[in-house]
Amino acid sequence: MDVSPPSKSNIAGGALAEHKDAFNNANIASNRSSIFNPKISGCPVQGDLTINITHFSDQDKQKQVDVNPESEINDQQMLQSNQCQNKEKEILLIRDVINRIKMQQKIKSASVLEGIGGQGKSVLDKVYTELYIVTCDSTSINKEHEVWHAETAHLKDASEASVVKCQDIFKQDEDKIRCVMTKGIAGIGKTVAAQKLNLDWAVGKVNQNFDFIFFLSFRKLNLIKDQQSLHEILQVFYPELKDINVKMFDKHQILFILDGLDESQMKLEFDEITPFSDVTKSAPLNVLLTNLIAGVLLPDAYIWITSRPVAANQIPLEHISRVTEIRGFNDTQKDEYFKRKISDPEMASRIISCIKKSRSLYIMCHIPVFSWMAVTVLQDILIKADKSVPKPQAPLPTTITEMYIHYFRIQTYKSFVKLSQNDRDNTSILMLNKDIILKLGKLAYENLERQNMLFTEQDLNTCGINVSEAAMCPGLCTELEELEYGLYPKKLYCFIHLSVQEFFAALYARYEFENLRFDLVKAILKRRKGNSNIDFLKGAIDSALDSKNGHLDLFTRFLVGISHVSGRDLLQGILGKENSTSEWHKKLVNYIKTLKRKNLSPERCINLIHCLLQLKDHSLLQRDNNQSSDAPLTPFQCSLLAYTFIISEKPEQFDFRNKKTSEEGFSRLSPALLSCTKALLNFCQITPPLCATVANVLRSQNSRVTVLDLSHNYLGDAGVRRLCDGLLHSDCNVEHLNLSHNNVGVQGVKNLCEVLICPTSKLRILDLSCNDFGDSGLELLASALYVRCKLQVLRLSGCLITLPEDVKLVLSIALRSDPYQMKELDLSYNSLRNIYVDFPLELIYNMDHREESRSKEGLHKYGCELTLDPSTVNGFLLLSEGNRKVSCQKKMQTYPDTIERFDKCNQVLCKESLCERHYLEVDCLQDVHIGLVYKCLERKWASDCVRLGHNANSWALYISDSKSHVKHKSFSHNLHLPEFKSSVSYRVGVFLDWPAGILSFYMVNNGTLTPLYGFYTTFTEPLYVCIGLNTPTATVSLLTSSLK
Repeated sequence: MDVSPPSKSNIAGGALAEHKDAFNNANIASNRSSIFNPKISGCPVQGDLTINITHFSDQDKQKQVDVNPESEINDQQMLQSNQCQNKEKEILLIRDVINRIKMQQKIKSASVLEGIGGQGKSVLDKVYTELYIVTCDSTSINKEHEVWHAETAHLKDASEASVVKCQDIFKQDEDKIRCVMTKGIAGIGKTVAAQKLNLDWAVGKVNQNFDFIFFLSFRKLNLIKDQQSLHEILQVFYPELKDINVKMFDKHQILFILDGLDESQMKLEFDEITPFSDVTKSAPLNVLLTNLIAGVLLPDAYIWITSRPVAANQIPLEHISRVTEIRGFNDTQKDEYFKRKISDPEMASRIISCIKKSRSLYIMCHIPVFSWMAVTVLQDILIKADKSVPKPQAPLPTTITEMYIHYFRIQTYKSFVKLSQNDRDNTSILMLNKDIILKLGKLAYENLERQNMLFTEQDLNTCGINVSEAAMCPGLCTELEELEYGLYPKKLYCFIHLSVQEFFAALYARYEFENLRFDLVKAILKRRKGNSNIDFLKGAIDSALDSKNGHLDLFTRFLVGISHVSGRDLLQGILGKENSTSEWHKKLVNYIKTLKRKNLSPERCINLIHCLLQLKDHSLLQRDNNQSSDAPLTPFQCSLLAYTFIISEKPEQFDFRNKKTSEEGFSRLSPALLSCTKALLNFCQITPPLCATVANVLRSQNSRVTVLDLSHNYLGDAGVRRLCDGLLHSDCNVEHLNLSHNNVGVQGVKNLCEVLICPTSKLRILDLSCNDFGDSGLELLASALYVRCKLQVLRLSGCLITLPEDVKLVLSIALRSDPYQMKELDLSYNSLRNIYVDFPLELIYNMDHREESRSKEGLHKYGCELTLDPSTVNGFLLLSEGNRKVSCQKKMQTYPDTIERFDKCNQVLCKESLCERHYLEVDCLQDVHIGLVYKCLERKWASDCVRLGHNANSWALYISDSKSHVKHKSFSHNLHLPEFKSSVSYRVGVFLDWPAGILSFYMVNNGTLTPLYGFYTTFTEPLYVCIGLNTPTATVSLLTSSLK
């Protein structure tokens, strides 16, 4: 039995596997030397082991070398053993530091501030509701306007694949995701999401692959003015790091969370990066951060940046691996948050019901901080309403200003009730504590212009606030945690949210103005000559319009809302009561409306709308939403139209029919187009340049459009080519596309065929009716259907198709190809040579209408010959030219008395009924009206039930020098005809598509048709042409020349 201890050469560092257990049984002697217990194989001997250690001098060691040739090897192995032990000590130290950091982060991240001091700090795990986070197309980072994020977040449907949980944002499929940019508007939950990830890491729930997570907010980083090394900066926020060697940065997986890029006061310059890779060397903070983000400094570290969208473009796309967006709460998550926040289920249900009564406020509740504020306000109002039976309670807030005023009153009451003021009402408490409130207002106002959101004790003292006073209002101004290391302020203060600071700033500005301290608000008045109330508010609006990043938008809304009588009544105790607001109120509303003529950005346009809403004025929304003229919409009107659409109850169908605008105006409609599922853009003069905007919408990751109607426009082949750029994109969701009446030729069809064979295309219904591409276009379509037949419905009605034998063969093969998906093929209104073809007959929809006229181009293929009916003509009208012309007469004509005759109105009907597709042209002189009617139209007297277009049985076009318009029942739409003169003969075209429910009118000039208006309805009876003459010399002639 071998009882000798193993040699050092066999155990040092555990190099050999068979002696690994011996290394694991190593002990430490009192002098810190290593002791190795022998393990005797097969012998259960136990007990203490005494080992004598002899120290040798260098000379003895040299002698021993001469005697023992293995001594050098033994020394090397002993050195390896010592190194292993040192490494083990380092690992233990690192683990100790990590554990201490995690322990501190558990404490710091375990609670989230929700308002008033200790009462407002809620347990994060208890109140945290999963946020709606989605991955985004990185190219969108530089293109989006933040104003639309708050308004459209509730409309954006993300695919299941694009939704990502907070803890999974660094999960990767193939390429390493090193740097993630997370966008989100102010208050949407970016910081809380980062805090939740930090907490879950600290408690060991998720992301344990990271050895260190360093949470650094730009708010605090802004305080670092001197040059420091990255290691020194980290020690400011994580003092535990001073115990370990900086080399740990290269050996461990690290995640840096850089929170609030939009609050950074430093300029990050990526164009010319000064390479910097040493974590121990000092450099300006912006140099350190640009090198860290770019991967020059600590290239293996992971980076998570959060930012408002307006600042996200500071980081070039090449340094970002993934872009995500926090959209806050969806509707389900809103309700979940309210139920988790309110322990009483009945109260939670009442609050949810109250919020949903105001569409705009409910939309705003996708922002977590606003949801919390709404709960605070509404719960207080409802509880008080339950307690006080006889006393009328204040109405529920309907504007954002009123919501913040209620919140301000509640928080002020809770803060000062501790000071034995609980027997007083809100107004008295505001009056008693007006001094400290105004000091906070001054702090807010003076720092808002500098865009400063963190304050030191010196900042507070400058405004006359001491620390104890700030502590009196913990729900309004919050003390942040201390920085325990470094030459930095020990305490920092901020308002609980930027919007609260903006509210205080507006309240202070209003108070100072009313007390004639004009020098303190000179920044607002600088552009105005007077010092009146209207000058003050106009100056505030002008300043907001001049802001490039919109940092004064919410301040201006609050200022306008506080000035309104509803705001002033709630703020009695601080602001005086104004005798009358009607005069300045009307002037300000009119001033805001005049600003819509300026070339304002979408953000500024929407802010003006919000200012009007704070004044409880909805006239602009109501008037422009019911646009009754075909004058081109201005960019402001388009922004307004988009806004009113996206805040509507169910924004599914966006109807832009019969409207027109410029390229700039049309681009302002993008948010509405992105938000709808059905876009009706027919009869609105869409040209090829506007198709580029539509294509951009279709290829957006946020696009919801599944039905796109572009019929009756001017796309042509150029427009179709641009449109296909969007249709070919993998994010395009269009299933039903209508391009009828668009002058699409063979080249346009060729581009569409690329879409049909595209593997990602979702297109199932394609309508190309009334485009004259003929058999050549059909042959291209047939080939595409054969290659990949995904299309289910193809409409080619009235496309000059004759179906020669070669095309017939290709189409027949395509329709019988496998897999078989085609359900309908419409070849009606074509002059087909042989309708008995080898097609699946159940597919073919209406192959009749083989009249010779079907070979004519454009609408003329639907031409019809009509005659005027003598039995209906009014006595002051005269028929001539074979009953194809009617003229007005001074003397009454002698006609037989019939029940069909118009006895008072100067009108006449045509004999022929119309119930298919028909087109006619008429020559007119002077003021006339023309339209279509049901035969049941009344004939007696001159009431609205008789007059063309004034009732439910008729649709009319009225043309005159003074006013041209279309009319049906109470609806009237003015037409813009700038060069029209009724004294000169002019030609009008009328097109009826009875099955599709379309009646459209055109001006015809040298064969060119200019659309005037299109009615869209469902016709239930055959229709008859009706003509009316409105001046003594007016005439109308039915033309036959178009039928050549």
